[in-house]
Amino acid sequence: MNKPHPMPLLRIIACLAMLAGLLAAAGLAVTPAVAVNSPKTLISSNITTSTTWTLANSPYLVTAPIAVAAAATLTIEPGVEVQFLKATGLRIDGGLQARGTHARQIWLHAAGDDWAGLEVVQPAGDILLQSVTLENGLSGLSITPTSTLAPGAAPRRVDLLESLLRANTVGVSADYTLGNSVRLTMRNNLITGNLLGLRVNGKPAGQSVLGLSYNSFVSNGIGLKALNISSGQLEAGWQWWNDAGGPQILSNDSLTCQNSAAPAPGSSPAELICGQGLVNVEPFTKAPAGRAIVAPNAQGQVEAAIGAGALNDIVGTTSLVTITVPLNTFSQPVDLLVAPRVFDTAPPGQPTQLGFEVTAAAGGQELRSFNGTKQITAELSYTPQDLSGADANKLMLFFYDEQHQRWDFTGIASGGDPQSLRFIARLSHLSRLRVAAIDLFFDYLPVVQN
Repeated sequence: MNKPHPMPLLRIIACLAMLAGLLAAAGLAVTPAVAVNSPKTLISSNITTSTTWTLANSPYLVTAPIAVAAAATLTIEPGVEVQFLKATGLRIDGGLQARGTHARQIWLHAAGDDWAGLEVVQPAGDILLQSVTLENGLSGLSITPTSTLAPGAAPRRVDLLESLLRANTVGVSADYTLGNSVRLTMRNNLITGNLLGLRVNGKPAGQSVLGLSYNSFVSNGIGLKALNISSGQLEAGWQWWNDAGGPQILSNDSLTCQNSAAPAPGSSPAELICGQGLVNVEPFTKAPAGRAIVAPNAQGQVEAAIGAGALNDIVGTTSLVTITVPLNTFSQPVDLLVAPRVFDTAPPGQPTQLGFEVTAAAGGQELRSFNGTKQITAELSYTPQDLSGADANKLMLFFYDEQHQRWDFTGIASGGDPQSLRFIARLSHLSRLRVAAIDLFFDYLPVVQN
């Protein structure tokens, strides 16, 4: 039920903020709270029919633990902010479609020091979280199915894509000890500043490995903890573990892994993994994967899978793209995303399956241009299958011109090395990008009409 925000609640929030300030002034420890915008819409009861939380009614404030009923689907529009009072959370028994954009993230966070988080037990529908920020939760996202998948049945899906899980006690918890009927896929996410980034207890039905591909684990107390699985059953290759040398893997009976309190986030230069012998992290990426924060005027690099296999639950052999941002390209902190894309249209010439998007965001705004004296490099290492028969000697990189609704290559210098299956381009702006093989004379020959 949505209600107008009552003035007494605003006064309570203001008083709590004043009390926190007085305690801080007195030298007493106070857990820092996320900045809270004045809410427009109160949510205090379960969602029993399909509902959309709109940007026009944002921010929302959840004042009691609520659930999306099995017969309902909750849709959240891009840019929506949802605040949760302490001990409240959102349980999904039906479906959830939260599809933000990189510049207009959906933001779910505590109105104070923490909230219970987003909980998935036995959903009646699939769940999509794309470009969603989950912050300051006891568990940002928890999956605890209670039923066993029937023979021949398809599992319900939880797809966590291109999202940010930050400053939670546990970023993602997937517990399959009571049931295995919900499948989790994580791709191109940034998991950072959590006491525990990802906890996996058991494994889902029909999956010898969990659907992890090109996620960045950065400055967590423990990056990954695996329990109740057999040797080698958790494949966690193609992740970034905050160091080009890979993570530090510990046994579950080590003091660090047994301790009830995880190390402070960022206390280890490389991410810690609990589950020696259970987890295979090779090959790990040598650069941040999928999504990364580039500091002001700093060099940055992000790697992602692209091509036909990049959107599968488990990424195997696939084409790769590495984006390199030179020094002094951005004067402010930038959230950089590199993700595979499938486009409905194609550039002129012979299209390939090498489609992707490079997006930079800062302050809720998408940055398509940058320091005019700099060029961002895109280096592709491709498989022959992703060329789809296109001539490797004629490859060019195109960007999609939003203003004129067409593919163009103006401002992009590109060239390839077919012998090594590599292709390099230099970008003067960021956009949706796709490789095609083109003969400039014939494909771009002007058409003259009498």
